[in-house]
Amino acid sequence: DALAFGALVALGMRDTIWRQSCRRAAGGVAVAAMAGLATTFVMDANLHPARSQWMLTLGFSSFAGLFAAAITSVVTATEHTPAVTLCSSRTLTFLGKYSYGLYLIHVPVRNVLVHLWPRLSFPVGLGIQCSFLIVAISISCMIAVVVWRLLERPFLKLKVHFCTENPRPVLSAREDSAVSTLTHGNEDALSSTGSA
Repeated sequence: DALAFGALVALGMRDTIWRQSCRRAAGGVAVAAMAGLATTFVMDANLHPARSQWMLTLGFSSFAGLFAAAITSVVTATEHTPAVTLCSSRTLTFLGKYSYGLYLIHVPVRNVLVHLWPRLSFPVGLGIQCSFLIVAISISCMIAVVVWRLLERPFLKLKVHFCTENPRPVLSAREDSAVSTLTHGNEDALSSTGSA
């Protein structure tokens, strides 16, 4: 769900008209997402993702919709709002730069730490949970920076070798039909000339 929302936002930001439509839709999506989260919280107080069917089905989709709406609102903001200031902070831009690596790495890091720190499998106090969170985030960030420098950055440098513009102009149906007729007519003429 999060990938679908992210893809829709990315596609919507490519065109001015779609960008405005996304901005208008963001409020409704946010309200629907908050309603989905409220329903999840009311229907199941056990919000642990591995144990809650409501969280697995409706909760995560609602979070994805809420974050997509928030990102759309910030990206399409026409003035410098507090949300824009927050999203422009050094901490969030750092996390944004390495976000793909964090996305890939955080679960394996968590699993290794739980294996090394078996006490976390049982109900533990807030202090231990906070300590675990700080250690897990720190290790994940360090590994994400290394992955970015060794893998992502070299691949990102390759994008200059690929065309980002559409080399063929988008044609209307009538123009496309005319080009097709001309192309097929030329192929027929060439094939008759070649066979003669």
